[in-house]
Amino acid sequence: MSTTPIKVLVVDDNAALRENLAECLEVEGYAVSVASDGTTALALLEQEPLPSVVLLDLMMPGMDGRALAAAIRGNPRLGGVRLVLTTGHPNAKARAGIAADAVLAKPFGVKELLAAITQVVA
Repeated sequence: MSTTPIKVLVVDDNAALRENLAECLEVEGYAVSVASDGTTALALLEQEPLPSVVLLDLMMPGMDGRALAAAIRGNPRLGGVRLVLTTGHPNAKARAGIAADAVLAKPFGVKELLAAITQVVA
């Protein structure tokens, strides 16, 4: 009996971090897709089966995490998608007003990452 893996979309402009996160999640049994910016992430959300979780960097060029979170939250079709915000920004006010289900402060470890995803999909 096979179970369908939880799908996660990793959105981060840092290629090395994006691929590292994807690899860590795949090893743990998650189905992972990646995007380098908010615009690409929105296109993936229109084309692919919806992920359960979007792991979302706050600070990216172009459409940043704040704008992407607002676009996801403003789309009724994406209402069930959980958002985990990742940020290295030291100022909590910079994160204020973003409708994220969880926040991970960079740098974070694999244990924190997995705990945040488990928390938001439970």
